Amino acid sequence: MNSRIFTGQVMHARSRPVSHRFQYPVYFYGFDVDELPELDRRLPLFGHNRFRPVAVHDRDYLAAGPEPMRHKVREVLARAGHHLDPEQIFLVTSARFLHYVFNPVSFFFCFGTDRSLTAVIAQVNNTFGEMHTYVLTELQEPRSGYLAHYRAGKVFHVSPFFDRLGGYDFFLSDPRDQDLDAIIHYRQGADLVFAARLRGTARPLDSSGLASVVLRHPLRAGLTMPRITWQAARLRYQRHLPVYHKPPPASSDTIRAAPPGPLEKLGRAALLRFLGRMRLGHLTITLPDGSVHSFGTGGNGREGTIVVRDNPFFRRTLFRGGIGLGESYTAGEWRSDDLVGALALLADNIQELREDRHRTSVMGRLADLLRHRLRFNSPAGS
Repeated sequence: MNSRIFTGQVMHARSRPVSHRFQYPVYFYGFDVDELPELDRRLPLFGHNRFRPVAVHDRDYLAAGPEPMRHKVREVLARAGHHLDPEQIFLVTSARFLHYVFNPVSFFFCFGTDRSLTAVIAQVNNTFGEMHTYVLTELQEPRSGYLAHYRAGKVFHVSPFFDRLGGYDFFLSDPRDQDLDAIIHYRQGADLVFAARLRGTARPLDSSGLASVVLRHPLRAGLTMPRITWQAARLRYQRHLPVYHKPPPASSDTIRAAPPGPLEKLGRAALLRFLGRMRLGHLTITLPDGSVHSFGTGGNGREGTIVVRDNPFFRRTLFRGGIGLGESYTAGEWRSDDLVGALALLADNIQELREDRHRTSVMGRLADLLRHRLRFNSPAGS
């Protein structure tokens, strides 16, 4: 079997705007994805797409859904313009432990028939529930001791203490070797502002090796999110770093949106019911989860399209109506290929879409009025 388990360390170091560094012990896995069903049969503690103390579920990776990872990898590569069918796909990741896992980054190493590296997919998850894939195929100048060096522009929001400017350098060793070393450098201009490093030494992924690691470190697999939260609190309240609020996704390679909260779910249901009153023209609206909804009867009316990119859109329109619609647009939470046409279509249906028939919008305007009345006309109040 080619799959193995690694024990080692993860390190983060930032140099701008303040210096901050930490390192933690970790264990993680290298899976030959074609071996997952066999590992499920051989290892009592391991499960593939089912509950076990240690488990890997296909739906945790790449596109949402239960399709096999090999199929998903081919789809991601094809969408990026690379029609490859790797001979071997080696996944470096953390597995679920007692059904829980949070993976900031996982790597799919794609090897050809001659065992050479043809591509790497870096799957990045942020703490908001979004997922992005960086498809790495263009090799850069080599670095001694590493199998590959790739470069990619930053287009995905990860840390609240950095914006989306700059780019990454990935330095990756061969995961089939005894020792694995993966380095990510984040640069803004010529400045190296952040570095992350994952290192580990492999041992066979068999029953004794898996039991030994899990029993010796029963809590370690669940500490990733608490560690992230603790370090973020230190940066915010001890080092006083400013926070960049999460922008809407800016790339089609952000393949999973943040799940909606309770108010956003309520707003989505209210909006779809509200738009169901349209009688003139035809409106097509695409939601962050990829679902497409159509409204209106068509006929001789206008055609309009709206693409909702981020779920806060629903909360704004729920409580602030037309004003919230405008604020959401300026925030980048929705777009339209023909903005004037979409707004004109809504205007054509103004009698059916009057805000005074939208109770939560009325409530939002009353709340705005109350907040306005409480801001006294004084220098401090202004």
